[in-house]
Amino acid sequence: MRYCHQDGITGFLSIAIQLDLIKYEGGIILIDVIEQGLEPDRVKFLVNRLKQNNQGQIFITTHSNNVIVELEAKDIFLKKNDNRGGLFSFSDDFQGCIRNNPNAFFAKRLIVCEGATEVGICRALNDHRINNGCDNLELNGISLVDGTGSRFVDYCLDFKKAGFDVCAFCDSDDNAINKKKSSLEEEGIKVVACDQGNAIEQQVFNDLPWDKVQELLEYAIELKGAQNISAQLSVDKIDSLEDSTETRRLIGDKAKGGKKANGWFKEIKHGEKIGRIWFESLSEMDDDKRLKCQYKELMFWIDGK
Repeated sequence: MRYCHQDGITGFLSIAIQLDLIKYEGGIILIDVIEQGLEPDRVKFLVNRLKQNNQGQIFITTHSNNVIVELEAKDIFLKKNDNRGGLFSFSDDFQGCIRNNPNAFFAKRLIVCEGATEVGICRALNDHRINNGCDNLELNGISLVDGTGSRFVDYCLDFKKAGFDVCAFCDSDDNAINKKKSSLEEEGIKVVACDQGNAIEQQVFNDLPWDKVQELLEYAIELKGAQNISAQLSVDKIDSLEDSTETRRLIGDKAKGGKKANGWFKEIKHGEKIGRIWFESLSEMDDDKRLKCQYKELMFWIDGK
């Protein structure tokens, strides 16, 4: 058994030599904090070379996203500081999550978001907390995970089984997900969801004060063009829209999109814009508005209450 401790380029050469020995002799290599002293491109190259070698056993520890993304799901074993002991391994279905959310594997607690819009909203919530003197997500050991819609429930359950404290932030317009929410809660996962039948876009346009609805419409025009938005809403001018339940429902439906039309805000940066407008409006919302309830639920979970 050979234990390799690397230090800068000397360590890089040292590990390369040991790798050559394994290639011909077989054996075991242990590398503690493999990224220590190495630039990101070098550590990625090294991990890739180690992974390609199959003549012996190689064990590494890491705190680096660059190392995680170079590995396959089956290569990763997670040890949590809890009473259960042992190591948790991930299935091949987790590969996409690892590529998109490597930071999650170094956190203690996770907000698993149904999609990119919700990730952006949570990023805006983090900024809102910082601006109001609250601890940011990182200080609370919290990371964000993009559940990519179809994998959302599986990610929640798998992370929970791996020993993470999980909060699920999601829409309520997907029947397949709605049917599984009770199973998430039974596993001790906090579910923060929209009103039944609503996607986040529909909830936002239902609950925001009218002036904030207009502000968000102006943002949609910047993204999609005035003619496009007017055509979708069947009006000549956006200014002609008047506040009503029907108008809000129409705007929310178009913003959500569907099989024949893309949604307006399906990116993280657009979710951040929604979040900023949402959190600026809290004092103007009635307490029974679902947006205000979701805000409180997220804040309580983040602060461990």
